[in-house]
This record gives sequence, structure tokens and C-alpha cells, in this order.
Amino acid sequence: MERHFEHDLRGIETAAAVDGQPRRARVHQSVQAVLDGEERLAEAVLGEEDAINEMQIEIDERVQRLLALQAPMATDLRFLLAVRASMAILSALATRLSTSRSPRCASCAIHR
Repeated sequence: MERHFEHDLRGIETAAAVDGQPRRARVHQSVQAVLDGEERLAEAVLGEEDAINEMQIEIDERVQRLLALQAPMATDLRFLLAVRASMAILSALATRLSTSRSPRCASCAIHR
């Protein structure tokens, strides 16, 4: 049973690391879009939102399943909760930045 838990925990860790890369890229692209007033880049970031949200939902379901079926110790519990929180924060940050007004892009369609 413990090996199964460790296997599932490592799977979530790997999935979160893989999922984190496009999230960090989205935040970077969102910042670039705001700073440079790049409407197309902002729209591209928003266009990726559904695919990234699907990855987040899949990882979140795995975390919930592990929490429900196992009783993780404090360290593992903190890790699982941090994964859930960080994914949500990065996603929200990228979306918020992509829809922010840029001084250079005051007339962009996405800002109306």
C-alpha cells in the first residue's frame, strides 16, 4: 500500500513539474504582452487556457483521489496542497495579466 502511495505521489510530482512549464511560460508571455502592448500575444495566451485548465483538472483529481484514499503524513500533505494552490495561482496570474491594460495597448480589443 505504501509503495502504491509513493508511486502515485511521484506521478503527481512529475505531472505538476511538466504542467508547471507551460504555466510559467504563460505568465512570462502575459507579462511580455502587457509590457509590449502585444494584443496577439495576449490573445494567444488566453487561447491556451482551456488546454492548461484540463491539465490542472486532471492533476487536481489525482490529488483529491490520493487525499481521499490515503492519509498522507504532514510533509506529503503540504506538498499535495501546494501543488493544487500553485497551479491555480499561476493560471489566474497569467489570465489576469493577459487581460490587463497596458499603457502601450490602451485600445486593444481584449481590453474593451
